[in-house]
Amino acid sequence: MMNHIEGPTRVARLSAVLCFLMIACSTAIAAMAEPQGALTVPAEKTNHQVGRIIDDPGTESGKTLVATPGTDKAGYLIDQPYLLVPPGRYRVAFRLKIDARAKHSRVVVLRVGAVGDPHYRFIDRVLTTADFRRSGEYQDFELEIARPATEGKEQAQLYALVSWEGKETVRVASITVTPLSQPPVLVWKVWPAKILVRPNQEQTFTVDLAEGKGQPQQGCRIRIECVRDLDTVVAVAEQSVSLSPWEKKAITLKWNVGKPQYGYEARATALDAAGKPVDSTSEWFGVSDNSFRLRIASNVPFSFLDPNANDWTISEARKNYATVSELYAWSPGMFCNLYPRKEYWASGQVSEWRYNRTIMKSLISDLHKNGVSVISYDACWFNGAPGMETARQHPEWLQYNSQGRPMGGLDTSVWDIPGEGDEQVPLVPYSSESRNIVSAWPVDDKLMATAADEILLIGKELGFDGVRWDGHPIIWASPDEKAIPGTNLGTGIWRCDGKPLRDLVKDYDAQSLHNMRLIKQRVAKQLPTFEWGYNWGYDVTVNGLPKTWKECVSNGGVWVEGGFRTGDLAAADQKNTWEKFIESCFQSCQLVIREGGYPIHGAFTYTVPSTLRYTYIFSVANGGHPCISDGDNVLRDYYRFVLRYSQYLYDPAIEPWWGKPKIKVAGWCTYRDGMEPKIPPVSQEAAVAGSRPIVWEKLLFHRKTSATTMDTILHLVKAPAKPYMDFTDLDDPPIQEKVKVSVRRPAGMKLDKAWCLSPDQPNMGEPLTPLVSQPGWMDVTVPRLAYWDVVVFQWRKA
Repeated sequence: MMNHIEGPTRVARLSAVLCFLMIACSTAIAAMAEPQGALTVPAEKTNHQVGRIIDDPGTESGKTLVATPGTDKAGYLIDQPYLLVPPGRYRVAFRLKIDARAKHSRVVVLRVGAVGDPHYRFIDRVLTTADFRRSGEYQDFELEIARPATEGKEQAQLYALVSWEGKETVRVASITVTPLSQPPVLVWKVWPAKILVRPNQEQTFTVDLAEGKGQPQQGCRIRIECVRDLDTVVAVAEQSVSLSPWEKKAITLKWNVGKPQYGYEARATALDAAGKPVDSTSEWFGVSDNSFRLRIASNVPFSFLDPNANDWTISEARKNYATVSELYAWSPGMFCNLYPRKEYWASGQVSEWRYNRTIMKSLISDLHKNGVSVISYDACWFNGAPGMETARQHPEWLQYNSQGRPMGGLDTSVWDIPGEGDEQVPLVPYSSESRNIVSAWPVDDKLMATAADEILLIGKELGFDGVRWDGHPIIWASPDEKAIPGTNLGTGIWRCDGKPLRDLVKDYDAQSLHNMRLIKQRVAKQLPTFEWGYNWGYDVTVNGLPKTWKECVSNGGVWVEGGFRTGDLAAADQKNTWEKFIESCFQSCQLVIREGGYPIHGAFTYTVPSTLRYTYIFSVANGGHPCISDGDNVLRDYYRFVLRYSQYLYDPAIEPWWGKPKIKVAGWCTYRDGMEPKIPPVSQEAAVAGSRPIVWEKLLFHRKTSATTMDTILHLVKAPAKPYMDFTDLDDPPIQEKVKVSVRRPAGMKLDKAWCLSPDQPNMGEPLTPLVSQPGWMDVTVPRLAYWDVVVFQWRKA
């Protein structure tokens, strides 16, 4: 599967007769005759920093470039050649093999780019052992790229890189560059300025063109459209354009996105003088009034001392179609010490992390320019040097135990280390998080107002769009003074004067609700669009504080856990079945969705590609927003797909086909659906037939879109190789062909259209041809199921 950074992958087309020349490299590659079509460069003719050339009868040249752990160090196996090429589209194929694939590890990073291009336009792909069919066999891995002419020249410098990770023995035989069909006007890029736009706001599109035949082009037109839902096309603009031979040109325009939310395709098409389309390319963006509603997360660096890191962060956000970046444990302290008073500071939570205020403001500003919301991690405790100073000055703001000691953990060896100052802020070697932490007293309006003012400061001065609380200012002790299951909280809380909480507050829910409303309303007066998220949804406080729960969950992002923390599980525990995982994803998501919130599925750590892909699919199919670290970019195509077709994943109007569940929290990561005994057999609603097992029975939903229209949404997932979660598994079952799907026609409805949506196909969606095999049912055939397809039936009242 290919990664898509700057536009959709093109279906392979016959290569045109394009001429390009080799440029002399540091290894003095010999001049070659102008090729007709593809050009293959043997690995021994390229420049390399690591590895050795050896004999290999399995390659066309009889040579190969090999790197071996222990003998070679990690680095660039190939860091050239450069190819001088005309403007156009090219397929670059890398031929590699590995000696062993028994374990999962990263092998190489492939990259294709052009000299002088901005970083985010590079095309790259990480290969792991799981990407190779078998060991000891050469395999081609392809990337496609569109390149303009270099400024003032008729040609561009194209290059290919292979960066070796140093973990597995790998051999590179060759690199083959194939020109794809070349139009007279090449639309090589359409670029929405923002990944996420607010309703009724302007989106800016830049369309980059290049003349591709070396001939003047007159009377051409460029058409820009936006496509939403399945195939609703919204006209944006059409503009005439003329191009000189090999000329580049950029067209920029603005468009008000209007009210409709969720995913869009931005499509730019070149038409010749006769009005015939000659080339087209697309990019994707989303529209939402709350970034938690359309949350696709991207990691950001944990240290902000290097301004050059900002470019990398923006690059990763654009490649992963990130709508949100959450900054974790960045602040000098928490609660009353969020905003840094000086230019440099160390994290109050992870003392080895160091920050710079100017660079942080610049990064947040750059993320905003690209339509990425920035959410701050927050909590209701005092920590770090600033927090400890606040604790000294305001002992009345702290919680105490029955012995009169502050509730939390104090390490007096780092009590006096300053947390803010000049560039040389002293740092404590990392040993654990939160070495100094004191819990905040939950009954003090002045304290809550001070905390709200700190949030206002990071919103107004740094540019944060919202916070996600990891413990918000509520009363976590239960009225009977028993500890909350699954936590280490004590059985009682005392004030600084020794009075217990139970004697001061009779209604814990009312006090908690008061605290949250005070903070949110104080912030909303100056930042009305500020967004709120919570680490809350998997413990019994959902039942113990029902009013506060409803206040927080409504239009808020809520971290939930589906019952599994993948990092805590054994490598292969047969008790952790995929069936249990899917059910837990469903219940934890429905707990939040039915109350008007947006579930953030946490505790998925990076694992082998197969398991990573399935945990992501099952979470998203149930309406979750996985907070997941994709270290190998396995999910890059999935991020793009989720953004484009988010209306069929995250619309709150999506409900299980049988009705609304009634989810109750039964304990730590444990849920129960009160409707489960009443759910009818799924065979009454749909049937699926494939050559191998397919997961679908609990992934069937309806979506009411108006008084007269509705959708049936059926997720088809190729069943994992094993029924349980195996975090060492490298293999996937084979692709299935011609999967038969039947769904019951809703009473009084007729079918408008049926589509198959999938991140595993280049165009991400295609219409299906419906048939009637029996009265009241509609049948379709899904051509191909690689991992995950979403079949959508659109119905309208007859």
